[in-house]
Order: sequence, then C-alpha cells, then structure tokens
Amino acid sequence: IATSTAAAPAAPAQVPARGFVISASGAVPPALARLKRGDRVDVAFTYVTALGTAPADWARADDIIGGAGLLLRNGRAVAQWKEERLAANGFVDARHPRTLIGRDREGDTWLVVIDGRQPGHSAGMTLDELTAFARRLGLVDALNLDGGGSTTMVVKGKIVNRPSDPIGPRPVSDAIVVLNR
Repeated sequence: IATSTAAAPAAPAQVPARGFVISASGAVPPALARLKRGDRVDVAFTYVTALGTAPADWARADDIIGGAGLLLRNGRAVAQWKEERLAANGFVDARHPRTLIGRDREGDTWLVVIDGRQPGHSAGMTLDELTAFARRLGLVDALNLDGGGSTTMVVKGKIVNRPSDPIGPRPVSDAIVVLNR
C-alpha cells in the first residue's frame, strides 16, 4: 500500500498512476480494515461466465468490461434474467436509460444509448424492449451495459444524448473508448 487514504462512503477516489483503488461497500471486511501503508497486497481475480458461455482466455485480455443482461447471442434472445440474478421488479421490467454494445451479421460493433427518466423526452426501455430494439437494428449479439444515470455517449468531445441525472453527467469508473487508428 503506497498511500492509505480512507474515503467517505460513495466519495470519489483518485486512482494512482500504475496503481489501484481497493474499494468495498457496506461493512468493511476485516481483512481490508487491517491494511495500512507499506503493506503488500496480492490481488487475485476470479472470472465467472454465465449461461453456458465458454470461458475465454482471460489471461490474455487487455481490458474487460462487465454487463448485466445478455440480450442476444447468435441472433437468439437470451432473456435468462433469473439465471443472471437480475431483479425482475425494477431492473428488468422497469424502463430505465440503457447502454448496449452489440455486433451485427457483418461483424460491425454497435454502441447504443437509450435516454430515459425524462418525461416528454424518453421513458427508457425494459430489458425485453431493449432486446427487441437490438433485433430491429440487425444485431446478432447484444449485451446491456451499465445504464441509468451512467448512460452517456460522447462523440468528438460532445455529449450526444441527454443523460438522466439532473446535475449533469455522472462520474463513472469505466468507459468504452473508440479511436481512429
């Protein structure tokens, strides 16, 4: 541990260059509470695949991003929300702003945002509605990513959707960035 800064609940933490932030929610686990400056920390990652997806070669992955709500696989709707441990009342069946990543038959990748929680503009989508929309776009594989107030798309430095948080874009810990080569 190079520094030992305790952050308040839900407070942002600066990620050090070539470093990590160790974060916990709820009650702080005893092992984490005992850490102090100068302690050596070994980090082990466990990757779990869902719904019979074959394990990938995780050791070779440069970056990994998670999602909740596998929408389409090989052109077929998945909709196994219970197996993914997604709450039907609220997350699955309620309309929310959504973000999805998908692939069409030609192999092109799509990044899509759906605004929501804004009467007169957009109510958002349920996961079933998002699945149907992904099909209408011609996607064969699609995954629901972090949505809600985190649903923001920036193109050439400008926000091109209307994020739902009234105070503006929400700070998030991950992003998908597409750059010209």
